[in-house]
Amino acid sequence: MKSITIHGLDDSLYDKVKDKAEKNDLSLNKTIKQILESFFGIKKGTEIDNSKKFEKFLGVWNNKDIEEFENSTKDFGLIDQADWK
Repeated sequence: MKSITIHGLDDSLYDKVKDKAEKNDLSLNKTIKQILESFFGIKKGTEIDNSKKFEKFLGVWNNKDIEEFENSTKDFGLIDQADWK
């Protein structure tokens, strides 16, 4: 197994990697390996979940919202045979 050293990381990049490592309770090395594996698609299950980043733009439905939507659209699945004659 090979090792590399990364020189010249600016503070903001280092802080982001360090924060991610702390958030996931991993070492910096394991965090960087996960980021690289995800980027190159090497291991399944290591993909970065970006869904939380877009919640403020897309909104999030609660169970009441889902139920209301399903009730409002349930007729969409019905077929009126008269429409096809």
